[in-house]
Amino acid sequence: LERIANLAVPAFADWFGVHVRESGGRVRRMAVRHRDPRMVRAVEEMYAHYPPDEGRPYGAPRVLATGEAIWAPDLAAIIPTAARDAAHAAMLRALGLTSYICMPMRSRGRVCGALTFATAESGRRYSEIHLRAAEDLAARCAVAIENAQLVGALREADRRKDEFLAVLAHELRNPLAPVRNAIEIVRATPSTSPQLQWTHDVIDRQVRQLSRPVD
Repeated sequence: LERIANLAVPAFADWFGVHVRESGGRVRRMAVRHRDPRMVRAVEEMYAHYPPDEGRPYGAPRVLATGEAIWAPDLAAIIPTAARDAAHAAMLRALGLTSYICMPMRSRGRVCGALTFATAESGRRYSEIHLRAAEDLAARCAVAIENAQLVGALREADRRKDEFLAVLAHELRNPLAPVRNAIEIVRATPSTSPQLQWTHDVIDRQVRQLSRPVD
């Protein structure tokens, strides 16, 4: 997503944003990108006053809720409808937004996130060609996210396996320690009994063989 953000701004968009749906269903804004850090801070302030709301007719939360892309070649015309109140509308206009695309990312048959592209100072207006390009980027991002989740699941499974083996090895070493001590005591005890020597050798050999796979 970071690489997509770096490629999107400013070649494809003046603004780029990513929203994802977390496991609990909450919508989380992962990134907002613009060349001017002051503009990013302005968006952060706007989000602080107007957090994501899936009930609104526009924006990434709406795309996540419906799974349908939003394409607004003339964004200024829809600000009165998209804004929650006059102050929100003023904040949106202050960003100088011109054109807008919000595209869902689908993974395993569900909407897992949304990519937002917007133009402002460049004056570009998104056409259907841009819509198709955004759709392709969203599909590639969804595949990348799915792959990352699969790798994460494999790492978690590997971690659990290591934990199990560590516990198992610990539990096996516990009884081996006193057996080793007992062998040393037998070895130090003078005896001429061949049967006792044979017993000692058998136990010693088997303990060493068991210790190797445990280690």
